[in-house]
Amino acid sequence: MIEHISATIRAKGRMWHTVLSYVEDGKRIEKWKTTGLPLANNKRRAQEIANERACKFRKLAEEKNRMEDWGLDTSVPDMLFSDLMQQWKLRKAPAISKSTLEGYEHILHYADPFFRSRNITVQQVTPTLIQRYLDSLQEGRTKPLSGNTIKKHIVLLKSVFNESIKDGTLVYNPVRRIAPPKIVPYQAQTYSASELNELFEALQGSSIEDIVRVTAFYGLRRSEVCGLRWQDVDFEQNTIYIRHKVLETRINGQSEVMQTNELKTESSRRAFALVPTIRELLLKRRQWTEENRRLWGDCYDHTYDEYIFTLADGSLLTPERVSDRFRGFIERHGFKKIRFHDLRHPYVKPKTKKFITFFEVFGQLHSCP
Repeated sequence: MIEHISATIRAKGRMWHTVLSYVEDGKRIEKWKTTGLPLANNKRRAQEIANERACKFRKLAEEKNRMEDWGLDTSVPDMLFSDLMQQWKLRKAPAISKSTLEGYEHILHYADPFFRSRNITVQQVTPTLIQRYLDSLQEGRTKPLSGNTIKKHIVLLKSVFNESIKDGTLVYNPVRRIAPPKIVPYQAQTYSASELNELFEALQGSSIEDIVRVTAFYGLRRSEVCGLRWQDVDFEQNTIYIRHKVLETRINGQSEVMQTNELKTESSRRAFALVPTIRELLLKRRQWTEENRRLWGDCYDHTYDEYIFTLADGSLLTPERVSDRFRGFIERHGFKKIRFHDLRHPYVKPKTKKFITFFEVFGQLHSCP
């Protein structure tokens, strides 16, 4: 309990100092702090500063006393903000995916040293300081961070404070005073029907030919097409199911492949008609895979036998591996630069923003793959 708060001024050296006096848990405490004012003609202004500091301290003391009355942890405002962020991450970790945790750790890689090197406590975090941190993220960069990236930093910092407010250990969130950055929507580049057909022609015989065709045909996400398994294809009912995905994340600096049945949204679970051209493609791929197993013998990697899109040695075509190979292919062959992800939505309905797949638009064309 903090009580009997008072503030006076005293001369020390050539400057006026404020002396904040109070009793905490029965013990008398005095804290000296310079005003920066010379002794001559500044006594009244020094006392005003002392009164302002006492008023600010009284508010903090009232908050701390109230928290003690409620039986809450009063140490949070005085702990390092970096430690609070790390505690927040540890609390979140059990309930989030590895890829989400990786995103948090990437942000904390920048936030932790910024606040820790300055010994900033939780109660010292102000909107001005947060803005300084956000500005520091842009320093030394030839290409500035996007508004979306800055927004992710703001969201994390805001969540750290909100979690403590929910616990009752804090009552104020300074991040709420930060104006969100302007988000410039990404303008995806797409291929026309003729450009896609030219791409398919050029891809013949490459390691990513089949996965590119299936992606463009059904409008699948990278994680979904890489996660297609033989059990997801019903050749009798001519149906292909989207119900599994493969992700890549970095854990402790090491790349790690994640396999999960948890899709981005419930509506991501869907089924498509297995059209004749894709059915033939998959049947040929299954024969190709079986032949590779025979040729490679004991050297074949059987880890990913259940997956459709593997390389000749059995290793998995992961999302990053597919993107890297696709990027290199279109650069070498002079195609218009697009992301592998852009294959999934070359056409968008203007009002609903619903993706129309290549299958829906061009499925009836004889030139379709």
